[in-house]
Amino acid sequence: MGAIKTTVSFDKRDKDYQLIKHQSQPSRSWVLHMFDLLYPRMYYNGGGLVAITDVYAAANLIFAQGSFSTLAINAPGGKCAGLCLTGDSVTGGFPVQGITGDLYGIIVGTGNAAVTTGDHKLQTRINQGAGAGQMEYGGSEVLTPTFADPNGELILRRYITNRSGGDIVVAESGIYAFAGITDNLHGSIYCIARDVVGPAVTVHTTEILVVTYTVQITV
Repeated sequence: MGAIKTTVSFDKRDKDYQLIKHQSQPSRSWVLHMFDLLYPRMYYNGGGLVAITDVYAAANLIFAQGSFSTLAINAPGGKCAGLCLTGDSVTGGFPVQGITGDLYGIIVGTGNAAVTTGDHKLQTRINQGAGAGQMEYGGSEVLTPTFADPNGELILRRYITNRSGGDIVVAESGIYAFAGITDNLHGSIYCIARDVVGPAVTVHTTEILVVTYTVQITV
């Protein structure tokens, strides 16, 4: 019998990358938008239109076709890595050229509200930066899938550094995906997974938090 399971781990490391603490938990929190984003991509020739709510509370129609029909999780690091234009005030989303790496991929936050399938964002996202309450997001990696009969594995990973000068308590994590909308000119960010971290991880200044989602299949 085939099975799919996901775990999420949190490795806290010092500035020299020495492991301080490791903890891991089952990730049970793929939310509704994961299916919403997969559904239109199962259509080859039209159809599959679905309206979903992005992390900015705007409802967008997601379409299967076009050069911008993507479901991107691999993100460059930092606020201005890659292409960094401001948001589009007309649609509430981002122009094609407006992807900035800290806004999608694996994201962490300080909220601890219970997860619901309808969650469209983290409760309280930790923003990019070195100021109070901020953390610096490295690149969000999507590693090459591996398979060794009967198991397959896909790893998503991100390094997040605290240079704020104080402690930050990470109580939630999630995955934000970048996807295009029907006009094939714009896209936005959608939450496809959210987990409450148990127990919450206190990241001291200069420490690095490595968040890893591991998706496994067994046949």
